[in-house]
Amino acid sequence: MKNTKNNLIDSGKPNFIWNIFRSSFNSQITVVEFVRFSAIVLIVLGHFQIFDYGGGASYTLFMVAGITYAKYIIEKINSNSKTALIDHALLIFKIIIPTISYIILLQLMIDGHLSIDSIFLFSNWNPPNNLSYWFIDVYIQINLIFLIPSFFSYNKKIIGGLKNFNNALILFAVTVSLAILTKYMSDTRHLFDRVPNQMIWFFSAGILYAASNSVKEKIIFISIVVFGMFLTEKFSWLFLSSVLMLGFFSNIKLNNNLQIIISKISTASLFIYLTHFQWAGLCRQIFPFDSKIMELIFALIGGVILNIIYSKLWVKSKLKINSVFDRLK
Repeated sequence: MKNTKNNLIDSGKPNFIWNIFRSSFNSQITVVEFVRFSAIVLIVLGHFQIFDYGGGASYTLFMVAGITYAKYIIEKINSNSKTALIDHALLIFKIIIPTISYIILLQLMIDGHLSIDSIFLFSNWNPPNNLSYWFIDVYIQINLIFLIPSFFSYNKKIIGGLKNFNNALILFAVTVSLAILTKYMSDTRHLFDRVPNQMIWFFSAGILYAASNSVKEKIIFISIVVFGMFLTEKFSWLFLSSVLMLGFFSNIKLNNNLQIIISKISTASLFIYLTHFQWAGLCRQIFPFDSKIMELIFALIGGVILNIIYSKLWVKSKLKINSVFDRLK
């Protein structure tokens, strides 16, 4: 019996699922990557009506965006990098370019006319429509709130100071207070609160996480963010679990194949978010049967492929931009 089992396993017949899980758990992925992967997959699952996870994936992605900002931009400001602000601007443009391009393409193909608020990424201030991306609108607006004041040296020092946990804690308290106060000053429920003043505290939560290094700071991070979630009435089981994972773990051990798959999907979250409905439509055109799972696979793989292509083009473009700045120096 034992030999039969070994023969079945080692028969050499292709078994995709088995090959994914067969390798040992000798690779790891950061919890930040895993949280972003979980959020984007759940967004697609929710949009395709495969699984109702209860919402809150966008909150998690805003927090991850705050972590990225802290690790990438705040670190550069503190290292006295002369290109910190340029790098932040490029980070914003890296998102804006494919988003606007894709919105224009969709609007011309589907509606035959262009919507100004969608193209200039402020459609979140109008009632939702199917040809806009409110999350990216708010993401860009929050980044501009941090970028524009940074051009003044004093404000740049303040932002650099957010590496300090106490300073990041003050920022978090201010942004939570802003969300609470503006809720009573201006009712944005008809916009589903998809505005910067209601979402910026999630971004600040990411900055707070990045600034927390000790066990004590991690516990404060968890406690204060959960408290903020109740104060702003933005409770989400997914967001809560993401906060707990970030607070208690740094890395997750996986086998090589799973690590590659999760990492690729996590990195491609922008293109998956932009294009998942269109990949689902293509899937329905190709296959004569309806399969939500097949649509999900198409959406994830399609987003990953687009991200790989765009990343290579972006690297080449950035090298050219950097060479221009070097000449100007």
